Amino acid sequence: MLLLIIVFSGNEGSAYGQNPPDSFFSLLHCDAVYIESGNLFEDVYFMSAGATKVSISLKLYELKATNDSILLYSVSGTDFEAGRGANRLTVPFKDRRVKANIREDWLGAFKSIERMPAGNYACIIQVKNTDAGKDYTERILLSSDTLITEYTRLDGGIGRILGNGSIKVSKVLDSKSAVLERYYQKKGIACSRRSEAGKELLDLYYGSWYLGRKELPSDMTTGQYAQSSDALRNNLDATGKDALSDYHSLLSRFRDMQNTSKENTELVADISLSGNFANGQEPNSGLSNNYYEGRADVELPLFDIPVQVSGFYTTQDMHRQAKASYIHFRYDAEKAREQMLKLISGFNNKYSQALTKGSGYDLIYGQFVAKLQQEKDRSLANFTKQYGIDENGLSGLSEERLQQIVTERAEQQGQKLTDSLKNKADTSAIANNLNDKKDKALAAKQQAEEKYEKAKEQYQKLLELQQKIDKYKALLEQYKKSNFYDSAMAYGKIKDLKNYENMSCKDMAKKAASLLPESKTKGMVTGLVNFDAGMFPKYVSDYTMSGQMMKGLDMSYDIGFATVGGSYGKMEYIDRNGNVEGYKAYSGRIEFKPVVKQTFGFVYYGYSPGKSLLGGGSGGDGFFKDVDVSMPSFRNPVSILSATYKGEIGDNVTLSGEYAFSDKPGQSDEAKEQVMFMDKSAYNFKAAAMIPQTDIEIESGYEHAGKAFENNTLPVLLAGTDRLFIKTKGDFFRNFLTLGAEYNYLIQKSFYSKGSNSKWGFDIATHSRRYPSVALSYKPFSTFRSFNDTLNIAQKPISGEVWTGKANYQIKRQDRAIRFTLIYSRNSSTDDTIQYKSSTAQLSTMLSKKTTMLMVNIGHSNIDAGSYETAYPIYNNSWFANASLGGMVGESIQLTGGIDITKAGPGISKYGCFVSSGYAFKKLPLTIRGNFRYSNFRMAETTSRQQLVSGGIELSWRIKEKLYTD
Repeated sequence: MLLLIIVFSGNEGSAYGQNPPDSFFSLLHCDAVYIESGNLFEDVYFMSAGATKVSISLKLYELKATNDSILLYSVSGTDFEAGRGANRLTVPFKDRRVKANIREDWLGAFKSIERMPAGNYACIIQVKNTDAGKDYTERILLSSDTLITEYTRLDGGIGRILGNGSIKVSKVLDSKSAVLERYYQKKGIACSRRSEAGKELLDLYYGSWYLGRKELPSDMTTGQYAQSSDALRNNLDATGKDALSDYHSLLSRFRDMQNTSKENTELVADISLSGNFANGQEPNSGLSNNYYEGRADVELPLFDIPVQVSGFYTTQDMHRQAKASYIHFRYDAEKAREQMLKLISGFNNKYSQALTKGSGYDLIYGQFVAKLQQEKDRSLANFTKQYGIDENGLSGLSEERLQQIVTERAEQQGQKLTDSLKNKADTSAIANNLNDKKDKALAAKQQAEEKYEKAKEQYQKLLELQQKIDKYKALLEQYKKSNFYDSAMAYGKIKDLKNYENMSCKDMAKKAASLLPESKTKGMVTGLVNFDAGMFPKYVSDYTMSGQMMKGLDMSYDIGFATVGGSYGKMEYIDRNGNVEGYKAYSGRIEFKPVVKQTFGFVYYGYSPGKSLLGGGSGGDGFFKDVDVSMPSFRNPVSILSATYKGEIGDNVTLSGEYAFSDKPGQSDEAKEQVMFMDKSAYNFKAAAMIPQTDIEIESGYEHAGKAFENNTLPVLLAGTDRLFIKTKGDFFRNFLTLGAEYNYLIQKSFYSKGSNSKWGFDIATHSRRYPSVALSYKPFSTFRSFNDTLNIAQKPISGEVWTGKANYQIKRQDRAIRFTLIYSRNSSTDDTIQYKSSTAQLSTMLSKKTTMLMVNIGHSNIDAGSYETAYPIYNNSWFANASLGGMVGESIQLTGGIDITKAGPGISKYGCFVSSGYAFKKLPLTIRGNFRYSNFRMAETTSRQQLVSGGIELSWRIKEKLYTD
């Protein structure tokens, strides 16, 4: 039994435990016991004057309404390490250092819902300094609400039974009440259902323990309930643990939410299958119009980390060298970072709210306690005056002692009255009055018993008042402790979290360790930065892996002071002749954590030519047929060492750079003598800055690639080039006008020659809702290739320029919008002695309403190939127009149709029409789409017209399945 001693005094300290002034520990506090991975834990908080070893004792009592209590568990542990300042020690109930005695029936009830059954509790904590032998004891009030909130584990089974549809919750429960009962029976829970005030109430019991109740809205549909349940599952305000009488620290609530968030995880999959058919294919088209395709994108948590699996397959790959089919398995690092940032920002917001609420609690409950204290003082003064009891004598006063004091006082008053009457019995009048006085004395004695009953009531009221005062003082004190440790253990570490863009999940997990379960802060996957397997593009640095397509594996991991990673696989890309070039590639890298905003890294990258490149595979194009590829230097792998840098200066300047050195073993001594060290090197340096107090950005850079620098897996070969560029872009007149300009200077060097080229370009754009928006840009381009490059890849130098103009204007009304767009583009290029020019002008208008859209386009295209004859000359000068109309038919059908026409040469050269439709099922996550197209065209004036009929059908599924664990 837990003894409650009520002390009637004016001490403002806690009545549940006093910290001696010279105590080594202070501010002792704890959270409610919780479960993780099947084991029970309890967090204990305290301030320590120094580092020491401590032993901890925990005893949890259930407080009954009769002021009795029941011991539920007794846990003691030794050899815990405490540091100076704020400490949070997690006490595992199953550990070699810990002895735990737990009441079995309560433990079963606790595990069935992973929280304490409904009721009021008190936890007695004792922390002992092992070195000094001093201890500190505190009593913490805990409470578990009768309402079981939606985010707890029990909702998983309820949600699964109810489903996600349009039927009301009450009707589903009527039809599946037996299923629901069996679900609870598997967990050892008895369920009693009742309806009250438009709600379905489920009272849950585990043996003799009342667990609490679930509330489900009767008239809400199961789909609405699923949505509201998911929303509340991650809402701290829905936990019911922020009221003063049932307050749990933000640390414990965030930890519980993270533990139970696995129930909110789900598998999301988008799967589509499509088939296309046609009676032929367009002229010069390399793609068949008769094919089948399948696509799948799956997101799911695997080992508590977000994973994405995507894949695509098309039967067209059966007839072409460059395959489009792929599969990609990746760890979604961005989603993991997003979840971590969401957790941190959520805690910061809730902590600010808790501080505001705490001020309100101080005001409201402070006034309430002061009012109770005044009422107690008045009652106490009246009580002591009426019954003559010293105020200090009330401490430990029992009902028997109170009755004795009141009775003795009444008897003393009666005896005093009797004695005074005897001394004055000398006259008959007095004698006659004596009997009356005796009768009054007897009546006074009888009234003493009545006074006792009244005194007992007043005494009991004083006890209740003091209990309320002590309770709310203790709760306010506990609330302040919780806020203190929320700040010391978490908020103080993450409130000023900056530069999180460059932080890994492991770095953020360290900062937010107090908010996460231990499994998420110490697990191996926490340090995983990226994991990609299958076919995917990969960028590491400019001179190693700079975005090429890779078939293989890439992984990086955070080791604390740096991120290390590696890759292995096959690099593939399509050359200008349409052939697939393949290289076996492998790399290793390390990037150190930023120091004063400066980051350095090192990369090793190696590759060797694949069989297809050497002509041994089906993809060989014969380009190397006259090259002696049997020479060792050609087959030997190329190794590249690279050093990377990126950093910041102040808030406005960013810097980046890279130095790389390539080496191919097996070169002859004569070749080595002709190549200097810097000829095998490549480096670049870039700087970008925002001009203070403006929206103008300036970027510049210099790049050099030695004549013998070799990396044939790069999309663009850079050997023997120097490039200098500077560009600027800015917004003016409150973002109405955007201006940009760029200058490039390129130098090409070979062993025998040198050439240079300078190009400049600009772009200008306006942005307005009232006036038309206009954009104009000029972009020149050129390519330079060395003799050595041409030996590796078949290619020709090209130079040219592109002009692009665009104007659009939108008129908006309440129920519709009209947009007008005018586009003009012109480009010219020179390839050896061939000059090519083309231009396109197009005017389009679009009228859109809520459910319908009409679009009309008209334009002109012109091609000037000079002396070179194009494949279909009549299309060198052509006019085209098309129109389409689409919208919703009913709630589930989407219908779109249109026509197009082209005039090239004499008469109409091409015309066609199309229609497409889609239907989304209401009760199934299934969508069907179909399309049909008819085309009639001729490719030359002398050829006959051709007819092409094509169509297709697609089935799409979107699967969202909860991954329940109970």
